[in-house]
Amino acid sequence: MGVEDTRDRGYNPWKQGTFHRRLAGQRPEEGVEPVLTITPGAAEAIRGLLAAVTPPDAAIRISPASGEGERWDLAVSEEPAPGDRVVCDSDVELLVAPDASSKLDDKILDARMEGGRVQFSVEPRRG
Repeated sequence: MGVEDTRDRGYNPWKQGTFHRRLAGQRPEEGVEPVLTITPGAAEAIRGLLAAVTPPDAAIRISPASGEGERWDLAVSEEPAPGDRVVCDSDVELLVAPDASSKLDDKILDARMEGGRVQFSVEPRRG
């Protein structure tokens, strides 16, 4: 069962996306900041990575990397794992692992090109 959006505001990831059908109970609330802010550069990098992936409804999932410190794994995922949150920001959907959600509050996901490769970074939100 899809989510009907009666507002005319252009892009609506919950109407046009795919994960909302599987996680309809996790619709973003009006006026609530997402767990993680996705910059336009990171959104462009995510769209570029997903454009080359099959199936077409795959998403990027962020989870804590093993080891010490705040390091993150980003991987293509065909399905959300149990407990994943869906963050919709900058016209992309990002899956956030349950054990990453609280650590990513008030953070920004950014991306830049380094040596011909996309490098993602997670930084504190300023302001």
